[in-house]
Amino acid sequence: MMHTVLFPREPAPACEPIIAYIDLETNSLDVLSGKIVEIGALVDGSRATFSTVVHPGHEAPLDDAPVHGIPREELLSGPCFAEAFARLDQFLRYASLSVLESDDDSEDGRSPALTMKQGLQVCLVAHNGWRFDFPFLLSGVVRAGVGPAAMSSWIYVDTLDVLRATDRAGECKKLQCALRVCCGPPTLLRAHRALDDCFALDGVVRHVSASLGIKPWALLSPFAFRLDEASAFVQMDALIS
Repeated sequence: MMHTVLFPREPAPACEPIIAYIDLETNSLDVLSGKIVEIGALVDGSRATFSTVVHPGHEAPLDDAPVHGIPREELLSGPCFAEAFARLDQFLRYASLSVLESDDDSEDGRSPALTMKQGLQVCLVAHNGWRFDFPFLLSGVVRAGVGPAAMSSWIYVDTLDVLRATDRAGECKKLQCALRVCCGPPTLLRAHRALDDCFALDGVVRHVSASLGIKPWALLSPFAFRLDEASAFVQMDALIS
């Protein structure tokens, strides 16, 4: 276990994908036994959003609300993980089918033309993703018996790596700390709700990329990886079993 990599990865292609900021709320920090109780996603560019609570199962502890701050009554109204993941996958598929892109090369003074970018890959971007969000999602997929196709097709970026490389991580590694450093104190975002954290992450990435004079994907692309499917699902299945 000391040498286990819960989310093994391999280099990703350099083609520009759809960027989707993602955040999870869970009832535990244990990747192998904890349950995902909320999923949020925000698509860069289109500003399309996805949010759902996730039914943790009737065997989950009754007193875990202090961990994630979501009332149990709200969680019990949500779908099971397999259904929630299927909805997330469908949302990201639709996002990748058509995204508006402005033509910045217009030279006649008119507003830039909008064209459609179709069938792009999806890049999931999470803060502390390698140690938390990505392996938690993988663990949930394995335990629910969901096929690996979706997770194997996505690209992944951990913004903690980005902030460290650009010397903006600071001593506090939490997303809320990064948001305060980059954008000032948040006024409307709720800490520990998945979609609000996605908006916070979007703000951080946009601030850092703008300060460097580059687009978000140019900032994120050096840190993009794929899931090493061959070892990831076998290894996770063995750990859970």
